[in-house]
Amino acid sequence: MKKNLFLFFGLLSAIAFGQYEVTIDAQLLNKETKEPVEFANVRFLDKNVGTVSHTDGKFFLQFDESWVGELGILQITALGYETRQITLRQLYTLLEKQNIIDMVPSDDQASKGISRTEIDSSGNISGTITNASGPLQGARVKAKNTYKEVVTDADGKFKIDVAPGTLLEVEHLGSISKQVTAASTMDIELEVDGELLEEVYLDNDKLSDLSDRKIVTAYGKKDFDKLGYTAYQVSGDEILPSYQDLSQIMAKFPGVVFNSDPNNRIYAFSRSLASSINGNTLPVIVIDEIPYTQGENSPIPAIDVQNIHSVTTLPGVAGSIKYGTLARGGAIIIRTKSYAYAQGDFGGGKRPNGALIEGNDFNEILRKYDAKRIQPAYFSQLNSAESFLDAKRVYNSQKTQRSQFGIPYYINTSSYFQKWNNDYAAKVLESIANEAPTNVRALRTMAYHLESLGKYEEAKNAYQRIALLRPKEAQSYRDLAHIYKETGEITKAFGLYKQILANETPGVNFQGIQKAAENELQQLIKNHKAKVDFSDLPNDLLDVRFKHDVRVVLEWNDPTTEFEIQFVNPRGKYFTWRHDLFSNKERLLEEVEEGYSMEEFIIDDSSRGPWQVNLRFNGSEAPSKNPTFLKYTRYKDYGLSTETKETKVVKLYQYNEKVVLDKFNY
Repeated sequence: MKKNLFLFFGLLSAIAFGQYEVTIDAQLLNKETKEPVEFANVRFLDKNVGTVSHTDGKFFLQFDESWVGELGILQITALGYETRQITLRQLYTLLEKQNIIDMVPSDDQASKGISRTEIDSSGNISGTITNASGPLQGARVKAKNTYKEVVTDADGKFKIDVAPGTLLEVEHLGSISKQVTAASTMDIELEVDGELLEEVYLDNDKLSDLSDRKIVTAYGKKDFDKLGYTAYQVSGDEILPSYQDLSQIMAKFPGVVFNSDPNNRIYAFSRSLASSINGNTLPVIVIDEIPYTQGENSPIPAIDVQNIHSVTTLPGVAGSIKYGTLARGGAIIIRTKSYAYAQGDFGGGKRPNGALIEGNDFNEILRKYDAKRIQPAYFSQLNSAESFLDAKRVYNSQKTQRSQFGIPYYINTSSYFQKWNNDYAAKVLESIANEAPTNVRALRTMAYHLESLGKYEEAKNAYQRIALLRPKEAQSYRDLAHIYKETGEITKAFGLYKQILANETPGVNFQGIQKAAENELQQLIKNHKAKVDFSDLPNDLLDVRFKHDVRVVLEWNDPTTEFEIQFVNPRGKYFTWRHDLFSNKERLLEEVEEGYSMEEFIIDDSSRGPWQVNLRFNGSEAPSKNPTFLKYTRYKDYGLSTETKETKVVKLYQYNEKVVLDKFNY
């Protein structure tokens, strides 16, 4: 039997409890301003029944009354509001008169809430950011020396709440940054950064003369044939199973010659091989974006030819378009299947097992990542404290200095307080929400660190605020789905993952995060199958054999962050994934436009023994009050009952030198 008794659009209680399916249709409002409270968590404690309020503050909840019970407690939480708890019986009484539930704003300034009205109407300064090609999506407009910043929409438009005359910093990936003075209406044009090198766009995987193709820049494709460049390519499906040496592939290319020494093979374009060596005009060999120079005593790494996805030759000046003077003699570009898979370009089914280039031997000696390697001056005062109360006194005495130190102050201080009290350490982190209430980069940094402390409810509030600020960004939805899973709100997580995979949300493109979301959904179903309705899911998502030996997830607080991650297997072979403009420009542009900043790496059925993960920051970030952070999460036995997880949040901006981030046995 269903129970759908409404008065004034609210829910009427029944005279007595029975076997009813209850439907609650109510709205959450700020008690003081009467504005909607969106992205609030609504759930019955200790029950798998819950939902989230929408942008109008409304929520819709269905459940079996006998499952919850008349004393079941409905809890409503939202960042910036006091937590509200009410029994089902009390809820019936409340909703007999109206379908409104008031939420009391929090007195805690560290978690003060923001409203949709504030976001949508705040913006006495508005404008459009363009370049020569048109509007720029994802451009950042920031009030200098503050945390106030916004990003442009798909039409290049922005609104920001600052006074006229404020100095604004305008940035966009691939453009020269500009400082402008705020005026009520602004049209800002950015210039293309000429140092960003163009790269060759290959339209197909067959051997072909590509002189009539295009060149891809950050701002579109240019006619390739007018530049006089020539390029050829051989794809993986043209590499016969009998091939064992790279020279067998290179023999397919017109104008390529090579010597007969299999131990030091040298490749050149159609000129005297000897003169090329003596004149240092040999083409550079680029393997998975790593350039290798050739020479009599410089053999290139041996490559498993069956793991090659494509080989491309760029004779002469074409190679220097991307690789500079290294390629003044041209370039031979080799992409392995494993690298292409990581870039989303390899559709060969299961990820290739030969994940690393044969001969790519790792022989570097690196120092270990140390989160406390650099301690700021204010730490000396905290370190002198002899008790928890004494430490709090020091912290409070530094109140007037906090803003000048920026977000790292709260991160470092929270780390210090973990030795005294984890709850207090979390409170220190939550102060970021007061310092930078609408700054997504800062809020994401806060959420990462709260997660690392196991403070999932607090992290959830941060992710909900981010979703409020960036409702068109794919990462907002995935982060909410992930954190709901961590807080045990399985139905909400399940619904969001399905939404991501369906990719039908207006104005949001989930393609960049769908593979990661699919893995997370499969893990959720395997562990909580009895709690969700999976009847409309395809069978491949219900595979009971689903598992991953090791799953590594990287998340970073800004899509323009530049870094590289390197995996070294027990045989000492390495694979490097780069997230920077030189190696992966199209990926960064996609992240800015679609609003995501994460990547996953899977290790299955691979070499057993000790693995090493190395990390390096490839950016050139100036000292900042709101710097780049990266969250590293390693799962073992992902999807199994024996699953374990380890999380680190890295001060990425401090590591321009490569460091050992993690070691684990597989």
